[in-house]
Amino acid sequence: MGFLFDSLLSVAVSIDCLTVSITMSNVSVKRKRLFVVLVSGCHFLFPYIGNVLMVTHFDLLTNVIDVVSGSIFFSLGLFNLFNSFSDQSKEVINQSVILIALLVSLDSLFIGLAVYDNTFGLSLLFSLMSLLFCLMGFFIGGEIEKVIGPFFHVVRGLIFIGFGTVILFS
Repeated sequence: MGFLFDSLLSVAVSIDCLTVSITMSNVSVKRKRLFVVLVSGCHFLFPYIGNVLMVTHFDLLTNVIDVVSGSIFFSLGLFNLFNSFSDQSKEVINQSVILIALLVSLDSLFIGLAVYDNTFGLSLLFSLMSLLFCLMGFFIGGEIEKVIGPFFHVVRGLIFIGFGTVILFS
């Protein structure tokens, strides 16, 4: 049951990578690579950091991370939604790749609190699963954008607002 549980846990932790990657399908290949490397790397490192930090500062970090990440996702969503109706360049995603990669990876930080054994194996599984979901998301997002065109920016904004709302109010 250990590998099955670890696999399901890695899917649960990495599934948000798929959704966020779909919304980022229009960024440059260079920024997609940066996003994938950062997300995979953070999904590998964050469980270790969680082991160290979360044991001593669990309550404080839980509240701060939820408020900050929820607010940023909500703000990105509003920005995308309002800019979808203007003729200006939609560069918010291009300029925020690092921030979004870190936000998407924060959930693996909390796994470090609960996982004391086989952290290396689980971290490696998180990293590989997030890599796979990011690549799938970029492909799916590219296909969706071809179909719905400029309306995709509205969809992106609504997805980010949804993420922010769920994080802030759950």
